[in-house]
Amino acid sequence: MVATSSEELQQHDYRNALERRCLVRALVGETFVFAGGTRSEVKVDATRLGGYPQDLRLVMGGIQALIDEHMPKERLVVVGVPNGGRELARVGLSRWTPKARLAKANDQLDLPMRPCSLEDERLVRGAKAIALFEDIVSTGGSAAATADVIHDINPDVEIDVFAIGRHAEMLEAHKQPFASVHFLIKGLLFPELIKIDI
Repeated sequence: MVATSSEELQQHDYRNALERRCLVRALVGETFVFAGGTRSEVKVDATRLGGYPQDLRLVMGGIQALIDEHMPKERLVVVGVPNGGRELARVGLSRWTPKARLAKANDQLDLPMRPCSLEDERLVRGAKAIALFEDIVSTGGSAAATADVIHDINPDVEIDVFAIGRHAEMLEAHKQPFASVHFLIKGLLFPELIKIDI
């Protein structure tokens, strides 16, 4: 029997929880286009975790532990990348307040992103550090666009990205706004299923 480290066990648990229940959804006869312009025949939809409270607690508890480990406590604000990251942050990161919300008007992709309220803008403006939560990363384009909005409001704030996982490598240009990027699950998610044309 091969000894397994606690970190390996933890990674195995997260991967099982994700793969077992709710992340892989084939879009039959349809190509899914990610915000960054990449295309895939399979969509990974982490927002479905909301329908599985036990798995949601497991996964978001892991994200909270990453934030605890890597972020300062003083004037920390959590921002979820619209739309999936924002919704999972709202329901899953209960320990972290305040949480600032950003959105596009009527959630239309071609409209500019902005804070949802004056209070959300005030939180971003006053933050010393921002933990930016993305559910699943493809190229990092959505996270980078969210960081641009944050830096327009608070140019000096440090932004770190925390995500459940990725199914492609982030483009180098999309890593530029961030102090660091952290993934709960190491390695690519479902590489045998997701074929992305970059």
